[in-house]
Amino acid sequence: GHCSLANIARAYGTLREFLPASNIIVIAQVRETIEWLQAVCASDDACERIAGKRSLRALMATKLAETESACHPMLAQGGPTYDHEDVNPATVLRVLQGDASLGGPVIPAECRSVFLVIDSHGNSHEVDGVPGQHEWYTHLPHPVPPGQEHLYDFTSFVDYKSDAFHDHRCILYSQMLFAALQAVQSRANAPNMLVLQQSCLAEGMSRYLSLPIYRTVHATSSWRVFFIATARKFQSSLGSFLDIFFDLLRETLRRTQPMT
Repeated sequence: GHCSLANIARAYGTLREFLPASNIIVIAQVRETIEWLQAVCASDDACERIAGKRSLRALMATKLAETESACHPMLAQGGPTYDHEDVNPATVLRVLQGDASLGGPVIPAECRSVFLVIDSHGNSHEVDGVPGQHEWYTHLPHPVPPGQEHLYDFTSFVDYKSDAFHDHRCILYSQMLFAALQAVQSRANAPNMLVLQQSCLAEGMSRYLSLPIYRTVHATSSWRVFFIATARKFQSSLGSFLDIFFDLLRETLRRTQPMT
């Protein structure tokens, strides 16, 4: 999660009601954000130095209180599994594929069902300047660690417009997510997977499930993957979808048997 920490915290609260904490992996900059807000709110001078304007201090104090309140239940139970610089594309891919080589919890290979929730900013860019040919991507706050740049070998990252804070190494491309899902779905006992992405242009992150070339070459139509996108491939997202979804999920599960 990179967009709304309150969304992630509420989603965690719903899942935690029905699942043990050991079955939930959270990749979100919760502590990092709270620490930043605390530093901003320390004084007017600190606010001006860090946020750019001392007049923002009251607004930041409100944001700090809201974030601490929303995330308190999660923090009280240990906080996110991955925080700070670990909130990067490589962590998402490693956890999804069950790669425990660098330590930390990952989804085990024997897992029979996976619910992946992505709440972030999404966008796309043209490929090689060809009109109509795009790469879709999702933002994360930190770049992949040194030595992990090979993850971008099969993407058109050279067309990504970097800014002063982020370059392409902070981007999770649809092709990277496709490769991770393909690795998981190629297993003999592939898990059932529900992917819910709340971001602008979210449908673009799932194109491999519907494009004929992928369905023919990679048999994606037989994958055990159901993808919910909160926006079409060139459409802004409904920001409240996650709250609505998890409210309905909670109501439904309370009427049925607990998940295991």
